[in-house]
Amino acid sequence: MNVKSRLSLLFLVVGIVNTALALTVNQWKLSPDGLGPIKIGMELKEVAKIKGLQLSGNKPDAYESERCYTETLKGVKHVLLMISNDKVVRISISSPKIYTSKGTHIGDSEAKVQALYSDKLAVEKHRYEEKGHYLTFVVKQPQERAIRFETDGKKITRIYAGQAPEVYYVEDCL
Repeated sequence: MNVKSRLSLLFLVVGIVNTALALTVNQWKLSPDGLGPIKIGMELKEVAKIKGLQLSGNKPDAYESERCYTETLKGVKHVLLMISNDKVVRISISSPKIYTSKGTHIGDSEAKVQALYSDKLAVEKHRYEEKGHYLTFVVKQPQERAIRFETDGKKITRIYAGQAPEVYYVEDCL
């Protein structure tokens, strides 16, 4: 087999593996406890041991520190892990293909989220989106965790889950 054929085969295999991983992640559910096997509070080295996952190996940039930075998963778009002191403290998703444990996803209406979470949602005005809101479902036991929906006033535009205080940060680590 010539070099060109070998490279083509290698790229095909890598593409298939990345597609399979993305499909698996799309089947995971986001909850206040985490996303699929990735749990809030899990050490980064434990995340790296999850079968089929590979961390991108991001290091804090000039505006971040070891106390708070973001990490991604190779081959998986639209999932961002917030890391603090080598632990996952928040997971953000920006894909409508990933659902919450209650069945909501990006693109759903505020009304659907409010119906599913009923009177357990805290509603706050969005800091940047004039008509938008933050809809937050809090679980206090054993440690305060939440799932938070950002909206444009009508539809969900972003969802993240994590522990307090990080789940309330507006601009990732800020």
